[in-house]
Amino acid sequence: MVESRRSGGAYRTSFDPAADRSLSTAVAFAVAEARGVDPVELAPDTVLADLIDTDVLDVLVDEDRPTPEEWAFEFSLRRETIRVSSDGSITVRRA
Repeated sequence: MVESRRSGGAYRTSFDPAADRSLSTAVAFAVAEARGVDPVELAPDTVLADLIDTDVLDVLVDEDRPTPEEWAFEFSLRRETIRVSSDGSITVRRA
């Protein structure tokens, strides 16, 4: 992640595909940051693999994809709505 900020009840950060962590891991860290907790302290309702196919999420930013496309992926946790976009933005908004 390269930048982060809070604005209007939402936490926004950006993901760098060249970074060492996967997009799904970056999303988990963004949720933890938005909640103000350490990622290992996330509640069981935040296990992304139980809610979405994290492999599909990670493939969206795979550098070996033949043609980059614009996309946005949105899903809800019990307390937040998360939106991930092809421009690298991750937004965590309280539900």
